[in-house]
Amino acid sequence: MVERLDIYLQVSEKEAIAAFPLMDGTFDHLGFIARDRRSHKWCKDLFQYYWERSPTRASVAEEMYGWLKKRPKAIHAFKNIAAGEEIEGGEELISELENVSLVSQGKLTFIGELISRGFCIYCSTPSRGDAFCRSCGRKVPEI
Repeated sequence: MVERLDIYLQVSEKEAIAAFPLMDGTFDHLGFIARDRRSHKWCKDLFQYYWERSPTRASVAEEMYGWLKKRPKAIHAFKNIAAGEEIEGGEELISELENVSLVSQGKLTFIGELISRGFCIYCSTPSRGDAFCRSCGRKVPEI
């Protein structure tokens, strides 16, 4: 599983753009553009390498949903953040929600939004309150 990938990589049919972090950890936004076949192939291979090792959005969402289900206080804080309400004594809870990538800078992440709004975590279809997704047929988790 790829936990974090600190590179910028964009690959199209004709060219590729790549940028890497500097030694001090800041990001080099200049990067390079690859238009020749050999460099373009290298960027494509790099993309494929990480793509094959990355988890699916559904597996990440399932893991986060499972984490939430085991923590009633975190569910309450998560729902309050989703509703734009204040969290009582929530610094530790917010920190935990940020550590599992459900919240970032006080707002829900994309996966957090899917879970909080009852979207299917497999295909992102709105559940409309249904227990099973109308598009893919899988069970829609509830918190």
